[in-house]
Amino acid sequence: MCGIAGIFNSRALSSKENIQKMLNSISHRGPDDISAFLDKNCAIGSVRLEIFNFQDGKQPFISRDKNTIIVFNGEIFNYESLIKQVYAKDKNIIINSEIELIYYLFLIFKEDFVKKINGQFAICIKHRNRVYLYRDYFGIRPLFYNINNKKELLFCSEIKGISAILKNLEIDYSSLKLIIKYWTLIGERTIFKNIFQVEQGSYIIFDGNNLIKKKYSDNIFEEQKIIKYKNIHDAEEDFIFQLNQSVKRQMSGDVDIASYLSGGIDSSAISALLKQENTNTKTFSINFNNTQYDESSYQKKMIDNLKLTNTSLTINEKDIADNFQKVVFHSETPLFRTAPVPLFLLSQTVSSQSLKVVMTGEGADEILYGYDIFRENKIRNFIKKNPNSNIRWSLLKKLYAYLPQFQNPRYFNLLKEFYHSTIHKTDSLYPFLPRIKNNMGIFNFFNHDLINEIDDDQILFSSLDSNFENLLDNQKIQDFETKTLLTNYLLSSQGDRMTMANGVEGRYPFLDIEFVKYANNLPDNLKLNNLKDKFILRKSFQNILPREISNRPKIAYQAPEIKSFFYDNHDYVNDYLSDSELKKNPIYNLKTISNTISKIKKSPQGDRMGFRENSGMTIILSLQILLNEFNKNSQQLGHDRQIRIIN
Repeated sequence: MCGIAGIFNSRALSSKENIQKMLNSISHRGPDDISAFLDKNCAIGSVRLEIFNFQDGKQPFISRDKNTIIVFNGEIFNYESLIKQVYAKDKNIIINSEIELIYYLFLIFKEDFVKKINGQFAICIKHRNRVYLYRDYFGIRPLFYNINNKKELLFCSEIKGISAILKNLEIDYSSLKLIIKYWTLIGERTIFKNIFQVEQGSYIIFDGNNLIKKKYSDNIFEEQKIIKYKNIHDAEEDFIFQLNQSVKRQMSGDVDIASYLSGGIDSSAISALLKQENTNTKTFSINFNNTQYDESSYQKKMIDNLKLTNTSLTINEKDIADNFQKVVFHSETPLFRTAPVPLFLLSQTVSSQSLKVVMTGEGADEILYGYDIFRENKIRNFIKKNPNSNIRWSLLKKLYAYLPQFQNPRYFNLLKEFYHSTIHKTDSLYPFLPRIKNNMGIFNFFNHDLINEIDDDQILFSSLDSNFENLLDNQKIQDFETKTLLTNYLLSSQGDRMTMANGVEGRYPFLDIEFVKYANNLPDNLKLNNLKDKFILRKSFQNILPREISNRPKIAYQAPEIKSFFYDNHDYVNDYLSDSELKKNPIYNLKTISNTISKIKKSPQGDRMGFRENSGMTIILSLQILLNEFNKNSQQLGHDRQIRIIN
């Protein structure tokens, strides 16, 4: 695991000084090595976090004929099987590292070789006069780029590496509209003008004049062949086998592998399987001193049951406010909630114990229908058959009983009113309309006319499955959640950016490509059975995990929110949210912001603010941090770590 950066098609920018600045900007991603290749119009390099002890895996890789330069950030989990495919083509080839494997795959199978990889990666291949930039199937590893009007290309694992060269990046307020509406950026968009990300499951080709964009994994349902089991016992055995195989594949490396333990079924299942493979497995948990967010009682049941060696980190409101600026700097985007902060602090704890790899349960909700929206869609279809039944409506109320706002009947009545008037709609985005409608209330914190008008639905649909309109409801929900919240928030702001900020690599067994293909072929009733989410996961682990864990309802991970910034006097919060500072940017609605701050300050300490207040103010504060700090901090990073030049 590492970070990569480069400059292409520029004599003016391709200097040792510039590539050193870019790599030093992301040195937290790879503290073990820093090196680069230079020629007259190209500079390509990497920082390396050593997971394998491959001496031959040093980067950049340079072919003997000097025609091909490769840098690679990630892991290839089907490494052994791919080597066999290469050897089948030419038995004289010798491969000693993942990066050498990539080279031969590229030579033999051409630019679409990436379809064969089961892994998480960002790859740059410079081959003769072309550059290829690849990103993995789910976008686990980030990759950003900029092409200016001189046709000079800059690319980097993080935007701060590009900012170190371009100096002053500007905010793209049309992208802010996407974050407000969908909670996250969409497709290739970033929050900065003229900075783009290679989309998940895609690659770009640049020859110095033309930029070509290609998707290599668009329709994940095209090869669907539903598995038929004789009985539930056979299904459970197969599920455990398949998930265990995924964990084993992702245990690759020469370092110890830890696991996060949240207290939910997803991380508990991964921790249990990892412990079976390695009895010395360490787990790491987040606790909160605020009992509204704390899950430590469930974590303790798992720790006692599996006799885990667990480290718990207790987070309070001050921790949220004290570390929010660092988290925004690493996430490089406005945040709609504070949840990444505890994960940033947890990866610090993992790193302090000299661990470099941690597994998490991310992806289970998307792959196995774990989100409330899957159940909500099923309830809605049930209500549609008899909209006047009070019993049917009560199912919807029960679904969200754990959310604080639903203690107030007003919220349920608003949801009921929305569904009552639209229950027979066939809009392809219908399952998401309540969420989108609720999010639209966040625009009250902004002057609407100052957020550029864009066709955001077109941007959204261009990133979804090409056959989206014809998918079944659950498939639509899965595709939407995967291409939006999973890729651009959960695996980014809460995932890669928080682990790699501290030199820790995250791995996600539920998102292993082979496991995903298997899960997509499971009958729907094994994923959502009546209203029991992740049914096959719960059934398979009911005799392995404590029943309190396997039967525990889905509870969204949450952290102390906007009130955290007002318990103590934090100068940066007072400054960035002051009228004088906010007036500098005409995008804000000062009256709404002022009234909300007053409400926060006057509210009783134990009360929680509403969703729109929390999200709106968190977006504003994180945007203010980006506006005032990102460019300056990117350029003030220590750039004195000397790079090793490979030619």
